[in-house]
Amino acid sequence: VRFKWSPSVGLSNPDSSKTRAKPVGDTRYILSAIDKNSGCTVRDTFLVRAIFMDTLLRVSGDTIVCGNNPYTASFKAICADITWFRNGQILPTPATRDIYAPDSDGRYYAILKDGICEKRTNTVFVRRRPKPAAQFTVLRGDQCFLNHEVSMAANASGIYPVKWQWILGDGRTLADSAVKFAYTSAGLFRPLLTVTSVDGCKDTISKPVQIFSPPDPRFDIDNACVATTTVFTNRTIVPVGDQVRFRWSLGNGVFSTQTNIATVYDKPGVYTIVLAAASDKCAEDTVYNTRRVNVQYAAPAKKQTINTAFGYPAVLATVNKGVAYRWTPLLDLSSDTSASPVYTGNSDRQYLVRVTSPNGCFVVDTVQLITFNKADIYVPSAFTPNKDGKNDRLKPITAGIRNLQYFRIWNRWGQLVYQSVTDLPGWDGNFQQMPSPAGTYVWEVKATDTRGFPVQKKGTVVLIR
Repeated sequence: VRFKWSPSVGLSNPDSSKTRAKPVGDTRYILSAIDKNSGCTVRDTFLVRAIFMDTLLRVSGDTIVCGNNPYTASFKAICADITWFRNGQILPTPATRDIYAPDSDGRYYAILKDGICEKRTNTVFVRRRPKPAAQFTVLRGDQCFLNHEVSMAANASGIYPVKWQWILGDGRTLADSAVKFAYTSAGLFRPLLTVTSVDGCKDTISKPVQIFSPPDPRFDIDNACVATTTVFTNRTIVPVGDQVRFRWSLGNGVFSTQTNIATVYDKPGVYTIVLAAASDKCAEDTVYNTRRVNVQYAAPAKKQTINTAFGYPAVLATVNKGVAYRWTPLLDLSSDTSASPVYTGNSDRQYLVRVTSPNGCFVVDTVQLITFNKADIYVPSAFTPNKDGKNDRLKPITAGIRNLQYFRIWNRWGQLVYQSVTDLPGWDGNFQQMPSPAGTYVWEVKATDTRGFPVQKKGTVVLIR
C-alpha cells in the first residue's frame, strides 16, 4: 500500500503513513491509501486545529519603583485561561483575569491555557530602588551679570546619580555635576536640577538666582570751549530701586563725585572724560564711560543783516556753521532747529541763533531781518573806498530777490569796471588793479524775485575819495 497526504504544506513527509504537521492555521488534511496491485484507493480526512497563543505580557506603568512611590505597573495577558505567578508561586486570580497589578517586588509571569495547549509568558521583574535626593549649592546667587560666572555644584544624597541635567532658565541646558556659566541679561532665574540614578529614578530641585542690571553711565557735554564753562550732564540709566555712586575725571586734573559737574578748560586740546558708576547691588562691578572731547577756542559771534520784502518769504542763514542750531524767538520761523529756517513775517525782526560746533562749543550769532515794502534792489548813491571799514565797497542791497543775474558798473568813458552775479563782495573802487578816480559812475542790475518776476534797474553812484 502506498500513502499520500494532501495538501503537503506544513508536513514533514507527505508520502509516509506517519508525518508531522505544522500548519499556519486550521487545516483539513486528506490521507489516501492506494493498493499498489489493484490501484484501489481509500481516503480519510483529518482536521488539524492550529491554536496561536500570544505569550507576550503587555506592561504599563513603571516596573522600577523609586523610593516610597506606589507601585504603578500592570500586566496584561491575552488568553481565556490565565494563571499568574510571582517568584514561582501561584497568585490569587484578579478580578479582571487578564490584568494583574503587582503590589510587591518579584518575578512575574503567567501560564496560558487554550484547550490542550499550554504556554508560559515572558518574565517581568518588578523592583523597588532607592531614589536620589537632589540638592545643589549656588556660589554668588545674587550678583551683576557683568564679568562674572555663576557656579553651581550638585550634591545629591541617598544614591549616587549617574546623570545630571541643569535647565538654567534662559533657554540653555547643561549636563554635569558641577557647572559654571554666565547669564547675559538681568532678571530672576530659577535653575532646575534633575538627577537620575542608574535605575532611572529621578529627583528635581530648583533655587532662585537673582542677576542685577548694572548702571549704564552716559553723559552730555555742553560748550567745550576754552575759557568758558563746560557743563557735563549725567544721563546715567539707573536700575529701578538701586542707588548709584559716581566719580568723574575731566582730563584736566579735576575729579568729582557729584552727579553733574562743570569745569573751565584754560587751553585747547583733546581731553579724556571718564564717568564711573557703581551701584549698591553691583558694588564690585564699576562701569565706565570714556569719551574724548576736543576743546577749542569759541568762534567769534557774528551779526548778519538779511533783507526781504513785504509778503515775501526769506531763507535765513548764519555766518558761523555748526552741527546744531537753536533760533530764538520762534515767531514767524518754519523751524527753530534748522540751519536755514524760512521767515514768513512782514516786519523787521532780530533773531539770536545758538550754533554748536562738532566739538560741542557754541556761539550765539545775531541775524537782523529788515523788511522792505516790495521786492526790489537798492544801490547806494555814493561810497568811499578808503579802507576805513565804512562804505568801502559798492554792492546792491536786495529785498525779496531769489537770484542776481548781473550787477555792472561803467565809468564815464563807457568802460566796464566791475561786474558780478552776486551781491558780494561788491566793487572796491579799483579798475585793472588801480584806484579809479573820484566821480560819477553808471550801474545796472538785473535779477529775479522769489515769485519769479524780473527786476531790472539803472542808476548812478558817486565815488568819493
